[in-house]
Amino acid sequence: MTSIQNILEDFKAKNFNQALIGIDKLLAKNPNHEKNINFKGIILNNLNQTNEARKCWLEAFQINNLYVEPVYNLAESFLIKKDYNEAIKYFIKASKLQSKNFLIYFKLGFILMEKRNLDEAIKYFKKSLTLNNKFSDTYFNLAVVYNLLNKKEKSILCFQSVIKLNPNDVEAYYNLAISYRETGDLQMAEKVFEIALKINPNYPYLKGQLRFTKNHLCNWDNFSEDKAQIEDNIKENKKVIRPWQSLTMLDSAELLLKNSLLFNKEKNFRSNFALHENKKIILGYFSPDFCDHAVSNQLKKKLELHNRKKFEIIGFYFNTKKDKQHNEIKKLFR
Repeated sequence: MTSIQNILEDFKAKNFNQALIGIDKLLAKNPNHEKNINFKGIILNNLNQTNEARKCWLEAFQINNLYVEPVYNLAESFLIKKDYNEAIKYFIKASKLQSKNFLIYFKLGFILMEKRNLDEAIKYFKKSLTLNNKFSDTYFNLAVVYNLLNKKEKSILCFQSVIKLNPNDVEAYYNLAISYRETGDLQMAEKVFEIALKINPNYPYLKGQLRFTKNHLCNWDNFSEDKAQIEDNIKENKKVIRPWQSLTMLDSAELLLKNSLLFNKEKNFRSNFALHENKKIILGYFSPDFCDHAVSNQLKKKLELHNRKKFEIIGFYFNTKKDKQHNEIKKLFR
């Protein structure tokens, strides 16, 4: 005899097809059981039948419009597919049914962060924290948003909150140290990088960030040893130092090239595009520093001198900061 317990056991064992057969047998006896319909949607989703799963969740909600789980499942399914507008719609609907669920507001904050609607993202993250101030991911994402808004001091406070909740969170230490460095507090940056290194000496780029910070402090203790270790790690195909920072450390062109290739290894570049004739050569510049920054100060004149009859200049800006320098640089790409 098929029971919900048998179906749950099949589901936990990832026997999804068997679980689907079982849930269909139960629904044949009681086709309007909204919880079983919702569960069928979950099973179908695990079988990568997303559209059929969504139909089940919509049906379950139509039967009981106070039942929040299928609405949440719908929202989550759209979030996974990065259909953010639909995800927002269903998470907002879920929040009206379950207004004290901190995770719903966290998800809304995350989506708005991804959409770069940063002020709205902050509102939802703060709402989530009023309901649960022990969920470290909310502080972490809030710190990221404050960084994007160039509010470094607030970002630092949020990363510190993450660490209070998770004292061994190496990612939080890493980002906290970078935030300290960006505010000019190099001593604190060095201290926090050292703590992170003790937690996980193999964390990507951590050794390079620490050595780079020490260089800025003119702390040359163990420089030769650090340099040798970084070189060995690159030879072992480890991501240990960022390419720009490596220029201040390495004197081997071979290692500089290898390190740059390691940095780009996980990037997805199109390699099968069709070549076509173009009257102008297209040049693309990628940077998060098309604003008041040393990079743009050095690059500005070069952009001005490009021969527009021979070159088409395109800029790709990976930042949200907008200032006078940004507006001037932007005009040079037109």
